[in-house]
Amino acid sequence: MTTLKNEFSWSKTRDEIFKACPRQYWFAYYGLWNGWLKDAPERSRQIYVLKNLKNRQAWTGEKVHNSIHRSISNIRRGINVLPVEEIISITLNQMRSEFRSSTIENLLEKTQNLGLFEHEYGIEVTDQQWKEMAQNVETCLKNFYASRTSIAG
Repeated sequence: MTTLKNEFSWSKTRDEIFKACPRQYWFAYYGLWNGWLKDAPERSRQIYVLKNLKNRQAWTGEKVHNSIHRSISNIRRGINVLPVEEIISITLNQMRSEFRSSTIENLLEKTQNLGLFEHEYGIEVTDQQWKEMAQNVETCLKNFYASRTSIAG
């Protein structure tokens, strides 16, 4: 198994972050390193988890984007686009799994990459609001795949 190494690298983005705030740079690129490991130092784990938190709106937008991206990638590889109902089912099943994972009481004990901001900070979101987020994902995907510019149209 290959061990990941955190080696110095330079990019315009990294340079801009460093110039703006060296502390932000350290947290973004070094403080979280190995935070995904089960035996990670507590501070690294916490930094990693907090960096990966997403609010429900960003999460649902990302799920729509990823679904469309997957279809485009499949087309490029010569794979037919799935029926929209199947794409919606796959996407919502992933979301249900990630949602359940995010609700686990102690986020710092988890090794997955998703933590929802609302769960981590105990922000009250009704079941109806969560259902509306899922309905929005379904609507967005149906609208995209039904559009004239759609890859499936």
